This record gives sequence, structure tokens and C-alpha cells, in this order.
Amino acid sequence: MDLIAIHPNSYKHGLDGNAIEHDWRNAFEWLRRDRDDGKTEYVLLGVDHQGRLVELVARSVGNDGYIVFHANTPPSRRVLEELGLMG
Repeated sequence: MDLIAIHPNSYKHGLDGNAIEHDWRNAFEWLRRDRDDGKTEYVLLGVDHQGRLVELVARSVGNDGYIVFHANTPPSRRVLEELGLMG
């Protein structure tokens, strides 16, 4: 999956562009989320340079790649449950 952009909203939880790009390239879990409005999102879980778990949420941009619009550490309980990592 090619990352083509990071939306400014992704920075609101304190992660910078380098961390987000690193997490994108090194994600070890992901899932496709098909929304009711017809849009598709991708939820990824990775580890940053400091060893923290990071959740990313992205949307595809045509056939060109993906834009990350959400990045957070630690991951939310909801995302961990969606990925099957928490009961």
C-alpha cells in the first residue's frame, strides 16, 4: 500500500510525519473497514521508534495510494477489539 499523503488531522495526537510514515511502512496488523456511506477505510496497527503501539486510519485515493487521516497512540480499545487483539 503506497502512502501518498498525511492529512493535518493526523498530527493532533502528537505524532509527527516521520513517525506516521514509519508506522505505515511497519504496520503488523490491518483491516478493511467498509462504511455505510460507501467509503472504505483501512485501520493499521504499528510500533513507532519509541516502541509505542500506534493506530492509523487511512482512505484510498483512487488507484494512486492512501491518505492517513488519523494517528493515535496508544491505540483505542475499539481498534484493538476490531483487530481481534482485545476481547
